[in-house]
Amino acid sequence: MYPERILVTGAFGFMGKACIAAIRRKWPQVVLVGLDRHVPEKELFVDRFVSIDLSTQSSTELTTLFNQIRPDVIINLASVIKIGSDQALFAQNVQIGFSLYSALLSYGKSVPGMVLLQVGTAAEYGLRSVYELITENDFLCPADLYGRSKMIQSLLMQELHRNSCLDIRIVRPFNAMGVAMSDKLFFPTAIRRVLAAPDEEPFEVYGLSDVRDYIADEDVAAGILQVIQFGVSGEVYNLASGRGVTGREVIECMFRLAGHETPPLVEIKKDNPTFSVANVSKINKLGFEAKITHEQVIRSMMEQNRKST
Repeated sequence: MYPERILVTGAFGFMGKACIAAIRRKWPQVVLVGLDRHVPEKELFVDRFVSIDLSTQSSTELTTLFNQIRPDVIINLASVIKIGSDQALFAQNVQIGFSLYSALLSYGKSVPGMVLLQVGTAAEYGLRSVYELITENDFLCPADLYGRSKMIQSLLMQELHRNSCLDIRIVRPFNAMGVAMSDKLFFPTAIRRVLAAPDEEPFEVYGLSDVRDYIADEDVAAGILQVIQFGVSGEVYNLASGRGVTGREVIECMFRLAGHETPPLVEIKKDNPTFSVANVSKINKLGFEAKITHEQVIRSMMEQNRKST
């Protein structure tokens, strides 16, 4: 598939900006429209930007907007990561799902061949107590309200596909990381600590024994476009590196790249370790493979941190 007009929701978010950059590189001729509830602080490389909050927009208004834009591909990245309370986060993300469901039920029938790519999250699977690769057919068991709200979005889109035969595909990225991620998250916070207090002893960290599958935002964006071009309607694809990395390995990597000896590391969390690593054989068959390592991303984030301080 070679799209002519792409609509990206959540366009000004962490992954939205990565997707827009990837689209511009891969399909420079495409008409690109970005939707977000936040107004960009600097130029966003889209042909049109619409400021809209999908969690408060009625499905009728959304259908009207879709009919004005006439996209043949919609990439849904819209979600609330953290607001005042988990309950409010849950309600807003679920409302986004219902609004899209109703609008697409009307709009999708008027555009033959339209593709909706729903971007979910590994949080829909929850965490594992043993090291085993998570497949797309595994039972969904989210551990928090964010994961549950994204699971409901995905289930709504799957139901829409079954009831309307619209071409809907789902990707579930695992632990995306990059220089544009929120500075309140684990990687930016840990990097600041390593650079600011390299001699801190003991160095206390949550989740040293936990194993995660990290993937660079650029690789996530590339995988999304690969699924748009070669994916199959109704299918779900894990979007990850397929490699498990412990929290200890991440912190040791940060100290090594900072040029410091790793101090004694103390794990704050007392629970048993948890695991979240993807089986990526399905998306690999589409020709996708993550190329950027977590070490490369950490190096870029450290350079960015040094420039901004």
